[in-house]
Amino acid sequence: MKATNTCFLALSVLLLAAGCQDPKQAPAPDSHAGAPPTNRIKVTADIQANIGMTWGSARRGRLEHRIAVPGELVAPPDRQWSVRAPLSGTVAKIAAIWTPVKRGEVVAELVSAQLGDIQGKIYSALESAEEARMALRKARAEVKPEQTYAEALTQAAREAGDAEGRAADVLKNARAVARAAQGRVRELESLNGSEAVSRATLLSAQRDALDLDRGAVEAERVLRTARVESRELDLKAVGARTRASESARRLELITTRVAAAEAAHGQILRSLAAASGWPIEELSEVENGAPRWATMRGVPLRAPAGGVVVGVHVSTGTWVDSNAPLVAIEDPSTLLFRAFVPEADAATVPPNASLEITVPGVDGAIPAGVAALRPLADAKTRSLLVEARVQNPDGKLRAGASATGRLLLSTSKSEEVLIPLDCVVRDGLESIVFRRDPAKPNEVIRVPVFLGARSAGWVEVVAGVGPQDELVKNGIHQLKQTGMGKADAGGHFHADGTFHKGH
Repeated sequence: MKATNTCFLALSVLLLAAGCQDPKQAPAPDSHAGAPPTNRIKVTADIQANIGMTWGSARRGRLEHRIAVPGELVAPPDRQWSVRAPLSGTVAKIAAIWTPVKRGEVVAELVSAQLGDIQGKIYSALESAEEARMALRKARAEVKPEQTYAEALTQAAREAGDAEGRAADVLKNARAVARAAQGRVRELESLNGSEAVSRATLLSAQRDALDLDRGAVEAERVLRTARVESRELDLKAVGARTRASESARRLELITTRVAAAEAAHGQILRSLAAASGWPIEELSEVENGAPRWATMRGVPLRAPAGGVVVGVHVSTGTWVDSNAPLVAIEDPSTLLFRAFVPEADAATVPPNASLEITVPGVDGAIPAGVAALRPLADAKTRSLLVEARVQNPDGKLRAGASATGRLLLSTSKSEEVLIPLDCVVRDGLESIVFRRDPAKPNEVIRVPVFLGARSAGWVEVVAGVGPQDELVKNGIHQLKQTGMGKADAGGHFHADGTFHKGH
């Protein structure tokens, strides 16, 4: 109250001084001496600075109907990271709290005896993989000749089988011819002694039959030989194919062994990469004849993402167990507004409602995108959780800060002139504003206004103010308390500022 009176007294003195700056000018007569009443008030730069005067602007638009919900700003779960010790050991280095870090930057370093065990496992796995690759190369060199030999024997057995078939056909024909010759001999012998068959003819037929019998015997011998060769080649081909199949199977097993050995080596290397933050390619780089993983003496722990170190759980030289938390990192470029909406109000919130927030100490409303109402209500508070992401590229917002969210429920059907509610003050039965004269920036005009609907810090003006008009915001109460610019009883001001007696 004391501060209000002091400001009021200072404003009155300055306003009076502003009207008496010209020493040659005669004292202004009071209104009863004939001076025309005015609704204008001079507000010099000194007066504006003294009362902390600020300005708001009228605009034309649709009035937004919003509900206000108190809440807070928090770091989203997907913007929080915890760097943990992958191995037990001693902390050799750790980042300071509140330090900005980039993705991949070292935030801690661990000295652990388990690192040597991991390096030994990597070497053993690498050695096993190389031995398996050598065995694979040897198996590949052996299996090709065996396959070629098996294919050649199979072809030879196939040809021997064809030869056996041809020999069987020859034997069959030889036996048929020999039987025919024997039948002719028997026929001639039945006619022996008659004049129809001579002795010479019979002897000739007998000789032919004997020759043909010998030919059949030879054909049978050839068949037996071809059959033996075919069976031998078949057995050799089967054996060769079996050996080739075993070699191919052995090749498959060695190939699987190579893949398993390489996978084991890669898995151990990936675990070291995950623990140290080094990419596998960099761990495999050769320096001074040895890969980097083999020359590591400590495990550097890197930031998984850019942000700020908001928690340091240990100090340098501390022994930590595996999986112990070391550093907490948050990315403040995106925050989460979180609030609880009463059940009665939640029913009026449309899906994907637009949200803006205000934060103490931060000027203006901040758009927060689309708000999401969670489907479950809190049985204790009878309210629903609402969350929305807030972009914070310049870092002016802080996680943990209080904030007020305004959920958009609807907008007016038509556009009206809208002014900030902070620019309106009640004086008796009327609402007034102090409008800046565009032609005289150091003068304001006391204007009664007729108001319409109001919501979310804005109010519709039916008459008295136009779009783009500048209105006093901070300092409006001090101007009202001076009583300057107010029409005398029994009169009023016209829009052009002239005073008219009567109503």
